[in-house]
Amino acid sequence: YSLRQLVSDYTNIRQMLKCLYQDIEAAGEQRKNTAEYTNVAFMELMEFIEDNYKEDISLSKVAEHCHMNSNYVSQLFKKETGMTITNYLIQVRMEEAQRLLRETNLTINEVGYKVGYLDARYFSKLFIRVVGVKPVDYRKFYNG
Repeated sequence: YSLRQLVSDYTNIRQMLKCLYQDIEAAGEQRKNTAEYTNVAFMELMEFIEDNYKEDISLSKVAEHCHMNSNYVSQLFKKETGMTITNYLIQVRMEEAQRLLRETNLTINEVGYKVGYLDARYFSKLFIRVVGVKPVDYRKFYNG
């Protein structure tokens, strides 16, 4: 703004400051709404993963379902959780596998299948890596 434009747009300094304050408030609201969108987008991602962790899901499938770019989804997920979608998916699956091993009599193969692993050997290797013991030993520990 030039001095001439300020004088023509505002009748006094108080009016000019009031308008400036309103613009600052509006910018703050816009930033707040953007943050809310990010949270909504993130919650949509989490909900999709929680509902579909038993399926063969990937970053591209999550992004497609949520109508977002894969790179954006990856960055958003990493920002919000500190981990990749793949690592989070493994965590969710292993937590459910542990629950199934404690609370059911399903075979190890069936537990692996129920949490999204078709290859029982891969499931067992991953379980050992994440939990620190074989699935059969985990079950023995909790079920005596």
